[in-house]
Amino acid sequence: MIGAMARHRVQVLRAAGKTLKQIVADTGVSQSSVQRIERERAIAEPGDLLQACARGVGRPSMVEPWRERLAAVLAAEPELETLEILHRLREQGYRGGKNSPGTPSNRTSGTVRCGRSSSPSR
Repeated sequence: MIGAMARHRVQVLRAAGKTLKQIVADTGVSQSSVQRIERERAIAEPGDLLQACARGVGRPSMVEPWRERLAAVLAAEPELETLEILHRLREQGYRGGKNSPGTPSNRTSGTVRCGRSSSPSR
């Protein structure tokens, strides 16, 4: 994931007239990421994670369309193993891997980060 400071740097360099190749060389951010960052709204406060979430920074979550089903399974059976959760979601058409529904950043309770939650995974 490209952090807010790196995104801000890309935006500043682009606004200063640097070329894509110069920005890639200066920052180490890929050209496709630089182009994607250009399409995002400007960062006013680089360290503000909530602002980044509101702007929709980053790749869309594969889990988001499944969040309600995941929450229902966890509410009914909170001690259920993540592999069983994955198996049940795949039976319903989920195409992602275990790292999406089973990782701490995508559990449904705990600390909220950018619309996602975190708690210990099993």
